[in-house]
Amino acid sequence: MLKSAFRFFVSSYLLFAICYLLTGCATVPAREKLVLFDINGITYFSLVDYCDKIALDWKYDPFTMSFSIKDSFHEVVFRVGDELVLVDDKITYLKHPALMQGKGIIAPLELKEEVLSKLFLAQEPSPKKVCQILKIKKIVIDPGHGGHDPGAISRSGLQEKQINLDIARRLAGLLEKSGIEVVMTRNKDVFISLEKRSEIANRSGADIFISIHANSNKAKILNGFEVYCISTGVSDLKRAVDSARSESNYAGVAFPVKVTLWDMAYNYNRGQSFRLAEYICKVIRRDLDTRVIGVKGAAFQVLKYNNIPAILVEVGFLSNKKEENSLKDSSYRQSIAQAIADGVKVYDKECASMEDNR
Repeated sequence: MLKSAFRFFVSSYLLFAICYLLTGCATVPAREKLVLFDINGITYFSLVDYCDKIALDWKYDPFTMSFSIKDSFHEVVFRVGDELVLVDDKITYLKHPALMQGKGIIAPLELKEEVLSKLFLAQEPSPKKVCQILKIKKIVIDPGHGGHDPGAISRSGLQEKQINLDIARRLAGLLEKSGIEVVMTRNKDVFISLEKRSEIANRSGADIFISIHANSNKAKILNGFEVYCISTGVSDLKRAVDSARSESNYAGVAFPVKVTLWDMAYNYNRGQSFRLAEYICKVIRRDLDTRVIGVKGAAFQVLKYNNIPAILVEVGFLSNKKEENSLKDSSYRQSIAQAIADGVKVYDKECASMEDNR
């Protein structure tokens, strides 16, 4: 009798153990996985499903077909049928757009892997980590004029294109020593069109654009250092429409929505450009014995058609005898390059601090 009871107990225990191993613990469910869709060889996932699984705020506007995802630190905005994406107000592109699938919205897996996972799956950033996220990694430096276009020419024959290239090379060297990657629109005495300069900047994936120039005026008494940003007088709507039209060569794009996205990016870039310009002027005032005219707005083409924060620096007047002599001095050109590089570093640091206190 005892043996039969013992056998029953052992058999029952073994049966329970086998069932437990096969079914898993009911109080610890397996982690849910995203449902993936294959459409024409491209892998997609459900955006709402993704956001719900990691507790992200999301919003969809059926009128504009725009979708936004955000947390306390980041925001991603895009629309169905469009490769253009705003990541924290910075323009980037996908190879494939988000699509409407039934009543839901699906996005290519590259959006999750290259954008969303990098922003939203990390632990909440500490101040030091936020600094790393915001750190400027790449800068486009644009030495103005070149080749058959000498730019301004001083009384003694000093050509602006030579000054621009020399200071740009010095600035590039200083930035590279700081660990920043530099893209030069030209690194020798060649002509580069204004359209090509903007194209280089927009395709570079850089964080900011700095164009180097020297000034000239019929009034020989004029002198000073100044920095230009895109003018508030330039119609944001016109610029947005132009950019949206140039990007609308594929089917399914709601033109007014694309204009809105570009307009958002322009407003952000303009604000960042003025902030960068102000920091550079402050460093110039502090470190160089020269008059600082300050920050101005203008509709220069290299600023107007840039999709990243962009400034144009006028290092001095070649038409002014004193400043011409200063610009002939290689040590003075090095000081200008150093001051611009230091201004960039201050801007980078201050922007990071602002994000820390958000």
